[in-house]
Amino acid sequence: MIVSRNSAKFQIAALAIIILLGAALRAVRLDSPFRGVHDSDNTIFGSVLQAQLKWGPLKTHFEPIRYAGSVPYENLYKHPSHWPAPIAVCWAIATIAGAQYDALCEWQVRLGPFIFSIVGMIAFYFLLARLLDEAFALLATLFLATSPFFVCFDIHAGSFLSFELMCAFLGLNFLLRYLENRGGRGSLIASLVLLSITCFSTWSGSIGFVVAFAMAVWIPSGKEKRAAIALIIAGIVSAGLLLAYIHHVGLLEGFGQRFSKRTSGEGTVGIAEFAMLGGKRTAFAVSPVLLILAAGWFFAFFASRGWKNRDGLGALILGIFVWCALALVVFRNALVAHEYYWHGFSLGCIVAGAHMLRLAYERFRHRPRIANGMVVAITLLTLGWFAWGNERRFSQTHGYPLEYPLAAEIREIAKPDEEVMTNLAALDYYANYYSGRYILANVKSAGAISEARKDSPSISFRTFVTMTLSGARSIPEFRDLSSAELDRFGIIPDDDPLIASLNQICGEPEESGGFLFYKLPAEERGN
Repeated sequence: MIVSRNSAKFQIAALAIIILLGAALRAVRLDSPFRGVHDSDNTIFGSVLQAQLKWGPLKTHFEPIRYAGSVPYENLYKHPSHWPAPIAVCWAIATIAGAQYDALCEWQVRLGPFIFSIVGMIAFYFLLARLLDEAFALLATLFLATSPFFVCFDIHAGSFLSFELMCAFLGLNFLLRYLENRGGRGSLIASLVLLSITCFSTWSGSIGFVVAFAMAVWIPSGKEKRAAIALIIAGIVSAGLLLAYIHHVGLLEGFGQRFSKRTSGEGTVGIAEFAMLGGKRTAFAVSPVLLILAAGWFFAFFASRGWKNRDGLGALILGIFVWCALALVVFRNALVAHEYYWHGFSLGCIVAGAHMLRLAYERFRHRPRIANGMVVAITLLTLGWFAWGNERRFSQTHGYPLEYPLAAEIREIAKPDEEVMTNLAALDYYANYYSGRYILANVKSAGAISEARKDSPSISFRTFVTMTLSGARSIPEFRDLSSAELDRFGIIPDDDPLIASLNQICGEPEESGGFLFYKLPAEERGN
């Protein structure tokens, strides 16, 4: 090897440097505004965390309730993509960090996922060190620490990716200890508990049992049957508890409606579009060198009839790809092809690529210069690609051009107990988080205002916000857009009938930041 396998101090020092590098890359965006890739999901979880901090877990039962200003607790929306396990842990971390529901910072929202990612990288190393070897486990951990995909989504609170992977890696470590006779029943129980927790972290977390089951039946130890049976039982129990939880908080109906409308609703994708969209979004997150190496590993595996040679690492890699394939089948039903659904693909390429690089090194081991030069060259090419990808990630910080300034202006103009309506096509949950107010979007007419008040008598809508074409020019991202493009945001002409209706009902508006704020009169509140 490039370094002695017996150099324990070097291994520990190298691992520490890699973990610090990964932590530094993730910390760069820890306190940045939620204006990057898929950051609207972070605002959803921010609102969920605000609800936990305000009312406490005894009242919320860690249900995914979104806080929204002064709206009564019983009227709050339960968001169907956030689960109790990471919510509970993130609430504890945020509480220790001194977070307040009415002054929740971006870094406090991301702090839990940041910690999960650090623990997950360490667990990932020790898992591969047992299945691969220490030096190439370090190499795979380096790729995991610097991959643009994981640098971005490890601190993404909306996906809980880092929590899922942390629990999965820890669970697989305990399972490996049990199968290798380095741990007793306690290790098996710890593995089952951690893998069960992944079921309550994300939709794809329950599929983590696939990887564990593959390892359990593929690693010859004399304990395969006992481990496999225990995993099957734990998986069935976890699935049952998960379905009971989903039914309890009323999420099943909401997801059923989403899936049934996926072929006709706005933003839906077909199978081909889903694969193309996900492939484009993740292509730069995995180095082409790693893709080639991963493909080479598959060829080497099947050429050597590896399925007959019961190999723990082969089981891990194949299990990860099966995990990814099953997750994609599940999430193909979602309305949008979120990039983080492809995490199994990126992780599988990292592990398979590092293993193939190890096999290539062993092939040329008798010629150290060639072997070492090959490893160094491929590592530098991969890190160079990752540096380019991370630079692109860090530069994508100007998203949500309507919601971000809208929320800022609402916080300035509207009073804390004033809930807001708008005709703008804004992501209401994004504006909810940054404004601290309940916001009802896409209210297109004066009649719709009255109808919304009748439908929600317990919510006091006191402000209506709109924007005209002339006002939109004050926002830099909108200056070069055409009228047709601005219409997609719900921005209306200056002489739109809605303006005339609002002027008649509310009087002259207050202008701020290009937005027009109308105070709804008392008789229009439905109080």
